Amino acid sequence: MPGSVSRGDIVFDGSVFEEGAEPMTQRVIMARLKAAPGQRDALLSVLRAHASRCLEGEPGTLQFDLVCPDEEADAVLIYERYVDQAAMDAHSQGASIAQARQEFKGLLESSTAEFCTVVS
Repeated sequence: MPGSVSRGDIVFDGSVFEEGAEPMTQRVIMARLKAAPGQRDALLSVLRAHASRCLEGEPGTLQFDLVCPDEEADAVLIYERYVDQAAMDAHSQGASIAQARQEFKGLLESSTAEFCTVVS
């Protein structure tokens, strides 16, 4: 997904890797959020600001994409990619996610997340 990469990463065999990072150490969070009825635009605004803060202020954050399914008016999918587990942990405990969680109040009906290891 080279079009969504915002750092000076390298592309190898169709996959994006930060220089020096091993594929098997990279971590991904894939999340599905359901906005409260009529609140998806507001939720997206919070998420866009959060994504920008992460990409600019968290050196281990390689990618942060927001996707809206065509058939689900209140759903948002998130794909986050980190250089390693330490970077993902730093993100999970960081100031940006704490701020976003406060801003989610009243906007979010439910959420689920999968934590994954990049294998290729």
